[in-house]
Amino acid sequence: MSADRLDTNRQGAYQLDIIWSPVLELMTSLQVYLDRNLHKSIELGPNWARWVAKRLGHEFKALAEETKDIYPLSLLFWHEAHGQDVEAFLDWLGALTPGEIYDLVAPDLPPDAPPMPKDLGARRDRFVALLRAWNDGYFRRFNKLVLAGLESDAEAKRAMLQRMKPEEVFEEATGGVVLLPSPDIKRVVLAPHYHARPWNLHDRLAWGPVYQYPADVVQAQADEPSSTLLRLTRALADESRLRILRYLSRGPRTFTEIAKFSELAKSTVHYHMMLLRAAGLVRVHVSYDGPDRYSLRPGALDKLGGRLADFLKE
Repeated sequence: MSADRLDTNRQGAYQLDIIWSPVLELMTSLQVYLDRNLHKSIELGPNWARWVAKRLGHEFKALAEETKDIYPLSLLFWHEAHGQDVEAFLDWLGALTPGEIYDLVAPDLPPDAPPMPKDLGARRDRFVALLRAWNDGYFRRFNKLVLAGLESDAEAKRAMLQRMKPEEVFEEATGGVVLLPSPDIKRVVLAPHYHARPWNLHDRLAWGPVYQYPADVVQAQADEPSSTLLRLTRALADESRLRILRYLSRGPRTFTEIAKFSELAKSTVHYHMMLLRAAGLVRVHVSYDGPDRYSLRPGALDKLGGRLADFLKE
């Protein structure tokens, strides 16, 4: 990713770039659909995945099975996707030579990345065919108001950079992720997404991390609670999670320490932490050099009373 292609802010611990394009949501929606492990935990739910599968049919399923390995082609979405519409991007991607693909993605690969595949051209052809089928069968008809909302959310986060440090904007957008200082983090990229809510999606590149954060861009009906309020109340409606929050209020803890304190199975603790993180109640201190640590997010509960009161008064 070339620095001269992006708006930047260098007043914090790292350079933060906030981008958005319908092309990014095209890729995110496809990845979410293909990853069955996500279907039960995303807010769109398994019914969405079943509805899409029925709509796309067996031909798309066969095409997806032929296109399992897209490494490192997904990195190209962070190059020319910004500002382009889907058709223009797919035309650009389909016209690249293997040498051009290599030149674009090689600088982004982290030191521990697997070797560059020798069949880049063939992989690209299968990938473009899959993306076109996904676009034609699903994404082209996707709600344009949601896409406009994602674009507006990215613009709002850029505006926040004018009055807040990059680290503060990053934590606000991701609902509590804190990147610990590291010489390996020179640049951080943020982009809003819809399909994988309430989760952050992230990847590590040579120059730093890329995070796609969940954006609530669809307003709840007048008689329904907002997604934010639902996540908060669900997260608090469990004795074990409340005990974990109290434990975290005393200082940062590793997952192992939390599991030991709770005396619960690690899988159960993992589930509890997922809900607490989705609700924005927990800070995740991400380190490149050691295990992540968790702490109570300051002020996370301050807005609960107001949000609940607003809903009850509507």
